[in-house]
Parts: sequence; structure tokens; C-alpha cells
Amino acid sequence: MTEKFKTPDPTMPTSADVVVIGGGTIGALVTLQLQEAGLKTVCVEAHSTNFGSSSRSAAAARQQFGMEANITMQLYSVDFFANWKKTLGGTTPPMHQVGYHFMFDNNFTDNGSTRVDSKAVVAAKLKRVEKQRALGLNDVELLMPDEVAERFPYVDTSELACSTFCQTDGYCYPNVITNDGFDRAKSLGATLLQNTLVSGFKTDSNGNITAVVTNKGEIPCQYVVNAAGVWASRVGDMVGTELPISPVRRYLYFMGPNLGQLDYDSFAKKNNLPMPMSDMPFTVTPNGAYCRADGKQFMLGWDRRPSEDVIYDLPSLVDHDASIQAQDIIQDGFRTNDDPSYAEEMCMEVSERLPFVLDHCGFASATSGFYGITADHSPIISFDSNAKNLIHCTGFSGHGIMQGPAAGKLVIDLITGNTSPIVDPFVYSLGGLLSHLNGDTKNARPAEHMVI
Repeated sequence: MTEKFKTPDPTMPTSADVVVIGGGTIGALVTLQLQEAGLKTVCVEAHSTNFGSSSRSAAAARQQFGMEANITMQLYSVDFFANWKKTLGGTTPPMHQVGYHFMFDNNFTDNGSTRVDSKAVVAAKLKRVEKQRALGLNDVELLMPDEVAERFPYVDTSELACSTFCQTDGYCYPNVITNDGFDRAKSLGATLLQNTLVSGFKTDSNGNITAVVTNKGEIPCQYVVNAAGVWASRVGDMVGTELPISPVRRYLYFMGPNLGQLDYDSFAKKNNLPMPMSDMPFTVTPNGAYCRADGKQFMLGWDRRPSEDVIYDLPSLVDHDASIQAQDIIQDGFRTNDDPSYAEEMCMEVSERLPFVLDHCGFASATSGFYGITADHSPIISFDSNAKNLIHCTGFSGHGIMQGPAAGKLVIDLITGNTSPIVDPFVYSLGGLLSHLNGDTKNARPAEHMVI
């Protein structure tokens, strides 16, 4: 065992109302809101905050969903982020609201099989926008190709059927969320324990958890929240619950502008980009590839490869170096200089709509990380079936940062038995997911196909 996991800590809290396992953005946002609600909360993190997927994320944040519960959750989350400085006193906003731009072309493929003509595409997207507006997303717009060309002149609108755009969408800064969130939670009385590895639980005769067992000692508690990200299934194993969450690798690529004799503003002007370039919306192509500004570079991603997701057996968190390596390795065929390279394929896809990427940018670097994916791409925010006081808050399938504030609210609703929760808890229930997996459509929870 790593040396830092060997020494008991005499300053360990002697009790807690709630112990949160995991120190990423979900752990921070859940801990913050629990403590704000008056529940004495302790968060335990095996290594350091943002050790896992939070620090390896595109950090997208959008409200443009199709399922009512997802829209409701995102309206809450974006409002939470918008009021961050006022309520938490942080100096940096946690979200950059540059907008989210979804494009749909004349050859749009619905559900991966059926070709839909442009009129049908526009009608379907208008219906979706009207639903979003009816639920309170007043900023969302349907744009026709001429409107796209006028507002976003760097976009190639040939073969474009329409777009949807929402100015209050954008992307987040995970470190701001985690640092400010934990700082505020601690100022209210919460405890953050880093380098603290959970090894099991003490339970009563009914199987309910009475204490969390760690390398530094035990923490008696009333509730436990599993926010361990892609390692969350290991927590489920401790109570005999098999959580259907798969760690699936995803890549991000960074491209820098080939400036030549230009400065950044001149480059932006030459390519009809916003000034500053950081104001370019989070842009998604008809095939699901995406691009956004990242400082003085552009971040690109695409979930098209591998064609079948490879599920990884993650190393134990006891082994710090192996846990880091498992997340950060770039596999054959995915490096920027491989031939053939997924990076080149993705760049070609993005460049069909954003020509400046291929024409005037070059690869700078690539990073890797994991999504914790469920079969229906919706999270599990649900009581465990074996340990009745364990709540799983995990399996966000790439949407954890954007759904974090609302997830924390739903956790509080579950603990307090709120009769008017933020959404119907069944939507994110473990039982509803298991019914989906078993082909029980009558009892399966609702779902929608997810993109970034």
C-alpha cells in the first residue's frame, strides 16, 4: 500500500450526517449543497481533488436537451452557476456562457439509420425548441442557414438544414467549481479529507451503513453518497450491488492557430471569428464532432471512435501512479502523429463546418480520460437496493459537470424526503436502469440519446 494510506489520522471527524465519497466536481457540488442545507458533511477523496475525470473534461454545459427532466435539471444548474459569485463569493465565474451551437444538415441521420429530408429536420428541431421554451429555456433559437451565415460567418453553411443555438449555454471551469465549492463548504463547517481511501463500511443488521471505514479511521454517519465517478462501481461492490457503469475512454485534441506574422486578433479577423476568439460558441457538427475555444487554442472532440466502446478494468486507487496512467494513456491510432490517426479523421469532420480548423491550425496536443457511462446515458441518482442509506450519484456519461448542481439538489431531496423534488427521482433511478437493461420497457426509466 502507498505510504500515504498507512497512517491513521487522530483528527478524523468523529461523526457526520453524510459522508460523500469522491472529490471531483460532483463531490464538491454535493458536499456544498448538503452543508448549506444544514447537514454535517464529510467528503473523502482517495487522492487529491479533481483526480479523475473532472480534470480531463471538455466541461460542456448546455440546457438544450430533449427530455423534460434533463431540461429542468440544466435550468437549475445554469442558474446555480450564474449566481456563483453572489452566493459563494468566488472571484471567477465557473461557467463561460458563450453559447452552444448544434448544426443539422440535409443528410441528417435520425437514430443512426433513417435519412430525414431537410424539411423534416427543420420541423423536428422546431418542435424540440418549442418544447424547450415551454419548459422555461427562453434563450434557445432555431436558426436557418442564412441566419447562421450572418451570425457565425466562419461556418460553412452549404448542405446545412438548420441550427439551434442557446446563448446561456457554454462550458465550465472544473477547478473553479471544485476549489470554490469545497472552500465554501468548509467555511460552513464541512470537512474535506484528501488521501483518504475508503475500504468498506460497517453496517447494522438490516444492511444499512453505520460507518465509513477508511485508512485513517472510521466515520460514523447517517447517509453515504457515492460520487466516485468511474470508480463508483467499486463502492457498489462494498455493499453487494453491481452498478452498471462502464469506464469508457474518450479523447480531446488541442489545435493552435498557425499565426505566421499575425497576432491573435488579426487571426480572428482574417477567419471571421469572434473577437476575442474565446467567445466562439461551443460548436457541434451534424455528426457530433465538436470544437470550442480553449485559451489561445481550440479544443476538439468526437465520440465516433472506437466504433464499439471498450470497457476498461481500472486499477485500484491504492496505486496512485497506475490510476493516473490508466486515465492519461493515448492508445495506438489516437496520437496526433499516428498514420492513420483518429485525430486527422476528427479534424476533417470538424473542418467540414469550420474550415479554418484544417486550413489554418495545427495539432498541439491530445489528452485522454474516462466517461462513466450507463446503458441509457443518464446518471444514477438513487438509493441503493441493499444499503438503504447509500445514495449513488454517478454514471453521468459525460455530463457530470453540467448536471452537478441539480444532482446535488436531487440528493438533498432524496435524503430529506422532499415531496416536491426537483424532478421525479424515478428518471434517474437504479431500478429504472436495471429494467432498461433487462428489456422491461414497462418499468424502464425514460432516456434520450446523448451527445456532448
